[in-house]
Amino acid sequence: MFIILNWLPLSAPFLYVSSAAGFRLLVVPLIGVVLSVLIAKPVLRFRLDILLAMAIVALLGVWGALAGFLDVTFAALAFFVFMYWPLFVSRRSLENVDAAKLWKSYLWAALFCAVGVVVQRFSYQYFGIEFGKIDTMYKRTGFGFLWTDYSFLSTFLVSAVPVGIARCRGVLRVLVVGLLVVASVATSSRAGLVAVFAVTIYVLLGELVRGIFSGGLKRSSLFLGASFLVFSMLALFSWSSLTDRELSFRSSGRISSYMDALAFVAGNPIFGAMSDEGAYLALYGFLPHNMFLYVVVMGGFVLLGLFVVWLVLTLKWLRGGGRTEAQAVAICLIGLQLVPSFFSAYFFAMLISILIVKRLKSKQRRISTIVDHPSFGAGCGH
Repeated sequence: MFIILNWLPLSAPFLYVSSAAGFRLLVVPLIGVVLSVLIAKPVLRFRLDILLAMAIVALLGVWGALAGFLDVTFAALAFFVFMYWPLFVSRRSLENVDAAKLWKSYLWAALFCAVGVVVQRFSYQYFGIEFGKIDTMYKRTGFGFLWTDYSFLSTFLVSAVPVGIARCRGVLRVLVVGLLVVASVATSSRAGLVAVFAVTIYVLLGELVRGIFSGGLKRSSLFLGASFLVFSMLALFSWSSLTDRELSFRSSGRISSYMDALAFVAGNPIFGAMSDEGAYLALYGFLPHNMFLYVVVMGGFVLLGLFVVWLVLTLKWLRGGGRTEAQAVAICLIGLQLVPSFFSAYFFAMLISILIVKRLKSKQRRISTIVDHPSFGAGCGH
């Protein structure tokens, strides 16, 4: 049963696939996670962020039932199940879950999608062969492979870049990172490119400042600087070669969608659209490509308040992790400022679940170390 949990992120490429009958393949790994947790004799751990997540799902559920539109509710429920499952697994069962395998499967899932979207783009551009998700809009062609939204895929691909850097060495590292970046560009979405660019700049400046105050630059800093230059050239070259879209800061409709969202919220500030995504789309045609605007549109300032507090508490609890984890989360959060939803970012939920597993197992090791220490219990009567 723990095979499902250890390799859960491998299902990420297929979470956005629907059959001809409309059956979401998302349901398969979702049921697998729930059954695995139930079989493992679940425990109840109630934290404030979990209670807030439950409140968000309940609120969306009530609104969705009233509106007859439960898609947002189901997306939020799936998101939190994929994210919080480690907190409902017993400590003994959690020992059978390997965080290293979870990271490995996350990277393999990203590489699978990277190869798929590059082959898809090459086949379409040079041979006219079409497969997977392909759409033409705003005078550009978007490629999603198995994913319905190119911005999500673009962000997912580059979120695995820090993982590839950490887990690969030498030439393999260069190939893996290069493939992920080129594939992100091949989708034609700028979300991933902007996110990884911003995080790279931040890390580079941090290393330079640290080197200045410490009296010298480390080799890692020089390598980072060189990598940044190579990345910049690779991104610019691959963009013009792999897309029919001009690399610019024009919004492609994002600004107008932001203005529509703000106008809607101004007229419906408390409860927004009450999770009726269909009604909002009927009015404006597009969802706002920003996770905060999306949340406030779906549930007004009531939902936004719950969401912001939940997000802050979650990030605060997970702080102090490794550099790889922090960079991956930062890339996702920046990329999600340019996508038309939030709760459908199941890959982000899976990434957070890996951090939760790592944190829980680290906590278990600290407790075991204290209990096993010779001084523990010293002075107690026999």
